[in-house]
Amino acid sequence: MQSLINSALSSGVQGKALAYHLREIGVTSWKALNAAALWKFRDELARTVAPSTVKTYCASLAALIERNADKLKLPADWRKALQVRGELPIKTYLTTSELAQLRIVTTSTRKQAYVKAVFIAAAMTGQRLSDITTTPPEAVQGGVLSYNSIKTGQTATVPVSASTEALIHEASEFNGSITVKGFNEIIRELCRKAGINTRVRVFKAGKALTGEKWQFVSSHTARISFCTNLARMGVPIIDISRMAGHSSISMTERYIVPTAPRLNEQAMRYLGN
Repeated sequence: MQSLINSALSSGVQGKALAYHLREIGVTSWKALNAAALWKFRDELARTVAPSTVKTYCASLAALIERNADKLKLPADWRKALQVRGELPIKTYLTTSELAQLRIVTTSTRKQAYVKAVFIAAAMTGQRLSDITTTPPEAVQGGVLSYNSIKTGQTATVPVSASTEALIHEASEFNGSITVKGFNEIIRELCRKAGINTRVRVFKAGKALTGEKWQFVSSHTARISFCTNLARMGVPIIDISRMAGHSSISMTERYIVPTAPRLNEQAMRYLGN
């Protein structure tokens, strides 16, 4: 039996995309493909691609599983996770003040320091984990980061501060390895220590969940925070899209968490009447 990734790559037109998104959630073997992984795959797609594409990729993965169903041990209702009806996950993000809280958290291991540096740098540059862990420090010249997005091939140019540049350098000096799951476990623990505990409600894996914000943070939260914070500062969405390396503005819109609108005094008086 081929490995899951090889099976995906040889499955047809969407094969490369399936393999990419499966790697993004840390699922590379048939053994790791359980019901929870399928929901995670679907949520990953909902965060990163258009709704029509989510449906296409889920159908493609379902077809791939069907062809190998006799060799797998999945619950009878596994298809439910891949039946897309158009609902989107309710995402969360870290505010600028919460990012400041995270910056001052003390780390106790080299791996924790690496995760903290990567996450904050990603929140300040909009890079995906796959980009920020492979972009060399030399990509920053004169206070500007330039890189080609691995996923979209788009060239992104982002102004960076000296502190963000230092974080990029720190991340590049890490010689160990860490899985996406391991990364997420560490960043959640660091966020918990930072007191990022506002009660939030999210929708994922087909369920509405409530809890403290740190419980729902992942590597992807950094990129969502980048887009959402800039949008709240009034940065035009076309500029956010370019800095994030998105192929379209509609994709960028999916990264911006809906928040209470900031209204001027005149609008507040109008709505208050």
